[in-house]
Amino acid sequence: MIEKVSPTKTPRSVRTKGPVVVVYVAPTPLPTPTPTPLRSANKSVTVRRFLKLNISPDQARVYLDGKYIGVADDWDDSGGGALLTFNIEGRHRLRLTYPERADFIVEVTIAGSATQEKVEIDQKLEKGTPEGPSGPEGKVRRPNYRTVGAARFVVDPPQAVIEVNGKYRGPASAYGDQDLILGEMAVYDVRLTAVGYEPKALRILVAPSAGEVRAVVKEKLKPLK
Repeated sequence: MIEKVSPTKTPRSVRTKGPVVVVYVAPTPLPTPTPTPLRSANKSVTVRRFLKLNISPDQARVYLDGKYIGVADDWDDSGGGALLTFNIEGRHRLRLTYPERADFIVEVTIAGSATQEKVEIDQKLEKGTPEGPSGPEGKVRRPNYRTVGAARFVVDPPQAVIEVNGKYRGPASAYGDQDLILGEMAVYDVRLTAVGYEPKALRILVAPSAGEVRAVVKEKLKPLK
């Protein structure tokens, strides 16, 4: 008698008049999914370091290599904004999106041999349907602070706690004399809360072109009435 047993099961004895032969049957492999190819870019640019975004609407959401990094208004190098800045050669994919508008995709090549140090992307998003997430809802305000990556906090009351992009980062008092490192180029949503006080929302832009070695966040929360 032959009993077929899956490799994930323990072989078992079978009462029979003849010998028992246990045969292991390999499971049928699942088909390998075919990755969805990226659609062709609307525009390709080669530049040495900087990109300036002049996009309509200026609230268009910006995704860099699949990560949300703020709105176009944050990267127009004016009014608190900065330039998208790349220090290492390579290729990137910029996705500009907005509700009820068709996505605009830019393939970006950063190369030291490029003829231009800075390129401006001047584009109006046409009516259509976004091909993916279109970022946070509502109008996004200009950044409150800028930094190349570090921030310190002087907050009243000192027991206020900090959340960055929804993640708890500890009490503000812990970052009065040491840096809170925010990391990659993006605009970060910061929320300050304390018991008995109104919460406060801030935006901190992080980019090599921000011009500020460290953002010093000085804020006073309002007591609840």
